[in-house]
Amino acid sequence: MKQTYHFTLKNALETLKRSIEVDYGTYSFLLQKNSKMKDIQIGQYVHSHIIKTGFKQYVILWNHLLNMYAKCNRLIDARQVFDKMSTRNVVSWTAMMAGYAQNGYGDKALDLFHQMQYDNIEPDKFILSIIIKVCAELADLEEGERVHCRIVVTGLELNVVVGSALVDMYGKCGSLDYARKMFDKMSERNVVSWNAMIAGYARNGYLDEAWKLFCLMPEVDIVSWSAMIAGYAQNGNGEEALKLFSQMRSLGITEDEFILASILRACAKLGNLNHGKEVHGHIIRIAFDFDVTVSTAIIDMYGKCGCVRDARQVFDRMTIQDVFSWNAMIASYAQNEQFEMALKLVHQMPEPDIVSWNVIIAAYALHGQGDQAWDLFYRIRNESMKLDEFSFAGALGACGCLAHIDCGKQVHALITKTAVGSRLVAGNALINMYGKCGSIEDAHKAFCEMSKRNMISWTAIIVGCAQHGQGKEALQLFEQMIQAGIKPNEITFIGVLTACSHAGLVDEGISYFNSMSRKHGITPRVDHYTCMVDLFARAGFLVMAKEFIDKMPVEPDAAVWGALLGACRIHGNIELLRHAAECLLEFELDAGTYVLLSNIYAAEGRWDDVARLRKLMKDRGVKKQPGCSWIEVKNIMHSFVVGDSLEPINAEIYQM
Repeated sequence: MKQTYHFTLKNALETLKRSIEVDYGTYSFLLQKNSKMKDIQIGQYVHSHIIKTGFKQYVILWNHLLNMYAKCNRLIDARQVFDKMSTRNVVSWTAMMAGYAQNGYGDKALDLFHQMQYDNIEPDKFILSIIIKVCAELADLEEGERVHCRIVVTGLELNVVVGSALVDMYGKCGSLDYARKMFDKMSERNVVSWNAMIAGYARNGYLDEAWKLFCLMPEVDIVSWSAMIAGYAQNGNGEEALKLFSQMRSLGITEDEFILASILRACAKLGNLNHGKEVHGHIIRIAFDFDVTVSTAIIDMYGKCGCVRDARQVFDRMTIQDVFSWNAMIASYAQNEQFEMALKLVHQMPEPDIVSWNVIIAAYALHGQGDQAWDLFYRIRNESMKLDEFSFAGALGACGCLAHIDCGKQVHALITKTAVGSRLVAGNALINMYGKCGSIEDAHKAFCEMSKRNMISWTAIIVGCAQHGQGKEALQLFEQMIQAGIKPNEITFIGVLTACSHAGLVDEGISYFNSMSRKHGITPRVDHYTCMVDLFARAGFLVMAKEFIDKMPVEPDAAVWGALLGACRIHGNIELLRHAAECLLEFELDAGTYVLLSNIYAAEGRWDDVARLRKLMKDRGVKKQPGCSWIEVKNIMHSFVVGDSLEPINAEIYQM
């Protein structure tokens, strides 16, 4: 058969339009060319011409057709071609799985892999690499381990492509010991292998190990720099990320869109608007502001820094707005409590997805509007929208905010029914919700039922135990966490120090506080110093607490003086109490703190100071909010206060 490969695209299309007899080479050329161009109209035209002419179903040609549809993100069409193929080879399965994996349908790729095994078709190294990558993206360690076993049987474990994918999978699943064992076992390593191991360490907070490996790497590329910068940014070490970015630029290395996005993320986490604007200006100068990934990161940075108007300007100037940029803008509104604008944008979105609703539900819960979060969750559930673990996490956040354990248990039942309970996000949210609702037993049960736990899981249960007077249990859990190889973060130590404070374990608290920087490389923040002041003060060591405040390397805030004041009131140290009270008044306080100070002054008969406090509250515009109650009627939360006449169904509520 004559095969003509040397066509121009124009000549090949003209051949089809003239309905001249077309050979295999013309069809193959057009389909391969269109896989790169991603012009679906040309692809469909070629497909229809193949069908009309009754061209023989060559498996290689149909593989090109299948690959073209997958590359154009037309997965339904790709699957129809795949299902109609009378003969398939390994390339057919590879193209279909790759199409699913590259377009975010990892679960479908896994289903196809299982079907392939059922049909007794032996996967090659490319298919195994795809499936390992899918397991990595889904953080499905169990499936990844099963695939690894199959790889060992086929003798492909030491193949550099497959081995690199395994290192990446174990790293993304948080199983760093196995990732390192696999990395060390590889007889041949390439830049992908090194980058996978570095990224695994960096992503999981082991930045010292990542940096050591980075320095040992034979040849560092842009991905290596990106992994390190992203690791620092994601783990709250924005300053190091910015330093590394400057170092990279000084070496003449040109940044890509991923590094720019990581730097913007670092600025967002630091709340460093000025530096964020500098990076934005640099992006405009190097003409990267047209990139969708970078523009989305700019929107996110401005939103997290509270500059919603700037975020919207960037969004409106984008020539291409994908689902991620829409959701970033929605999140910017929601995170800054502009909920009406967030909801309006969701309704304007061409194809809103569940993420669009999730960010609003989470923001409602975060800002104490649990009733609104619950109502929105219930509404989208009634609209038969497919909920994911983040939807359930948002709903559980609302239940925790309202301390509504019955609603929380309803969501827990839904999670069990939809089989997402073993997933990290939903499991962590369950622990947090039960802790906030006062049921530490249920929180511990949810923790024990998790098939996989990460730092957030351990931190949630440690903090829960600490807040409910189970200090010794919290410390035991912390030791188990360390033995499990999970690296604690700043919040974990807040839970540990709180546990020591509530249990009166002063020596243990001092030891854990000192270990933060010495053993774990964590610089104590003002929150940790507050915990230490509370630890000393609760135990009655008030002078020691005051001396500790005087030696703090950071400026004490209202929480530090509040901890000292509360303990002075309990232990009757009037002199120190007065000093703490006067220091507190230098800060912008909430209404509850003003009331506490007023009551303290009133108890001492210091009525002039009471009057001074009332005037200060008035001058600063501080008002004590009335107590609020909630009631659930037909799955809708209603809030009301004494004498409330605004609630539409308040007459019915007061009759109950």
